[in-house]
Amino acid sequence: MNRDYILKRILLIIPTILIASLFSFLIIRLAPGDPAIVMLGAYGSQEDLDRYRQTLGLDQPWHVQYLLYMQRVVAGNWGDSIFSHVSVLGLVFSRFLNTLELTVASMLFATGLGVSIGYLAFDASRKGRKALTSLYDTITTVSFAIPTFWFGLILILVFSHYLGWLPSMGFGGPQYLVLPALTLGMWAFGIIARQTKTAMLQESTEYYVKFAMSKGLPERKVMIKHVLRNALIPIITTISLQATALLAGAVITETVFNYPGLGYLLINSIFQRDYPLIQGAILFSLIIFVFVNFVIDALYGLIDPRIGYEGAK
Repeated sequence: MNRDYILKRILLIIPTILIASLFSFLIIRLAPGDPAIVMLGAYGSQEDLDRYRQTLGLDQPWHVQYLLYMQRVVAGNWGDSIFSHVSVLGLVFSRFLNTLELTVASMLFATGLGVSIGYLAFDASRKGRKALTSLYDTITTVSFAIPTFWFGLILILVFSHYLGWLPSMGFGGPQYLVLPALTLGMWAFGIIARQTKTAMLQESTEYYVKFAMSKGLPERKVMIKHVLRNALIPIITTISLQATALLAGAVITETVFNYPGLGYLLINSIFQRDYPLIQGAILFSLIIFVFVNFVIDALYGLIDPRIGYEGAK
């Protein structure tokens, strides 16, 4: 692997985090609402409000607030939540573990079903079975066309309200993961299935496939052992990108199912104008997102060294 390629990606991490954190910092400050009023109430005296704003550092210019905040972050002090009075970093990390658990469960569902449906769609398309091909294409299109919140509510209505098989919300054993994981993974399932079908169709036109078939090897063995295996690079890339998207986009699902993850924490902190918690949740999500993308870039360069040489130019 080209070391310059990896070094270039590492050097891009710091300015990316700084620029993105600055934008998020400014957006939070520009949003309507005052945490002092939210905390003390609309009937708090002006003196109390000014004292509380001074305690939070909100009386300083925005650039001073940002610099002081980043200094504390680098030192490991992410502050305390205004309302719960607990460490922001500890709270954010514990909720992130819940979101990570949900994301892993969602990706297991999306990957298993997506690759299977993608292979079946490829097989049907290759054999000219137009009805089956249309059916699979319709399923995958619907999967990422359905609004996440709507699909989640439908699952709650059917499996919790009418059938009573699964809990509708909360956090606990594996049964609490089923409906949120299905909801979150449905969109990724369609993308993975489409990519699997496309990659296998492209790979099946290669010369080595025709050569293997001419040698009398069983068709299914050639398709699975050779075509699917060689089509895994774009499929794995798609799976990695979808995992990142799900990790960052679990807000709606966690809100629908009252799931105590990082997204649900962020929504509540926004409603409460809990500045330290909002900033901490956004910054932590940003760091995770940048890190995961760096790992994907590194793995991509490892799988195909040409990418590393091209990216280092």
